[in-house]
Amino acid sequence: MDWMNAVIQGVLLGGLYALFAAGLSLVFGIMRVVNLAHGDFIILAAFLSVVVVGVTGLGPFLSLVIVVPLMGGLGYERYGAGGGDFGAGVTTLMALDEPRRMIGIHLSNLELSPWMGEGSRPLSSAESAYLAQRQRWDASERGYSSIQSTKPQTLAYALNDSPAGLAAWILEKWRSWADTKGSLEHRFSRDFLLTLVTLYWVTETITTSMRDYFDNRWHGITLGPDDFVRVPTGIANFIEQLVFEGDPPREWAERLYDVRHWTRMPSGGHFAPAEEPELLARDIATFFATL
Repeated sequence: MDWMNAVIQGVLLGGLYALFAAGLSLVFGIMRVVNLAHGDFIILAAFLSVVVVGVTGLGPFLSLVIVVPLMGGLGYERYGAGGGDFGAGVTTLMALDEPRRMIGIHLSNLELSPWMGEGSRPLSSAESAYLAQRQRWDASERGYSSIQSTKPQTLAYALNDSPAGLAAWILEKWRSWADTKGSLEHRFSRDFLLTLVTLYWVTETITTSMRDYFDNRWHGITLGPDDFVRVPTGIANFIEQLVFEGDPPREWAERLYDVRHWTRMPSGGHFAPAEEPELLARDIATFFATL
């Protein structure tokens, strides 16, 4: 179907720009369902790359200061949003900040953690197992985040000076976090991987791509006991990673979201738009078709 092809192309495009991450960038799909009763499903794939130069402390609040006013300026009173990784966090904040504008949100991973302080319900056994696995993952995989959130400029000098170093820094994550079975070329073409690294290299944007780690560390947010996303939420659970991060149970997501749609994906990991664009596109379409 033409609309499905458009969604798949949009997901691929969005995934590519998400990887580009020029500056503090946010990429997500804006979707709108029109005249669904007559079988018309219109998706406006507005994949946005928002670049903020020379500004710190803005990362988590892009939804407030840029994206929401932008959508209003474009004439959209109500809309849907979706994202993964940093985009999943901003999409969540959009739903918390402006729920009346949101038709629904769709996430391909869980970026923000719910309130777990006084008054929260006890963890289930599945939740405990998930959090324990995530701690093990942090111990072996979180080194990149520690340096990017404390000394990003120092690291950037080295990466921006060496194409080999830049490729190693980026592609190691693609091997570990994707459903690669240990081989990058099992999942991605060499042309795609070279294009990905080249985008960072020719634009010299590895530095700005790491800024949100610093900003989130020093200017981030912690959700409180009253923070709950009441906007209908769909979640595509992509967990097939070479270095397993954990399998979040639905009840963990339901601490923060009104989960209406939950799909355990058979393949694909952290980079879902690039790994399984059709699976993701169909899940997005299926979820929004119910709203």
